[in-house]
Amino acid sequence: MPPSVRETRQRTAIRNALQSQNRPLKPKEIQELAQQECKSLGIATVYRNLRTMLEDGLVEKLEIPGLATCYSLPREIKRPILVCQRTGQIHWLKTRPADVDLSQVPPNFEYEGHEIIVYGQFQT
Repeated sequence: MPPSVRETRQRTAIRNALQSQNRPLKPKEIQELAQQECKSLGIATVYRNLRTMLEDGLVEKLEIPGLATCYSLPREIKRPILVCQRTGQIHWLKTRPADVDLSQVPPNFEYEGHEIIVYGQFQT
């Protein structure tokens, strides 16, 4: 943890919530899980801590059009993303990253990265 970031009960509970699920979580999901450890944790505190943790590189934000913003612990490897269209949950596909042929990218396009998103539904 960067030296400027003070470790708090709330921040620890948020990090533990993210670690416990091993998938990106919506702020409300983070709050519900973190409240098991920190009963009085409010949603405003979750957002405030996520903002600080994001600035310090302790979490990453995942924004997919049409879905609520999710947060996860930083990933070393960018794996393809699974989106359940029934529940709106996001999961990591447990495979190596997909190779993408970037030879067709125009020379005046500054490539910054990519994500592979797979849409479907988990069967219950």
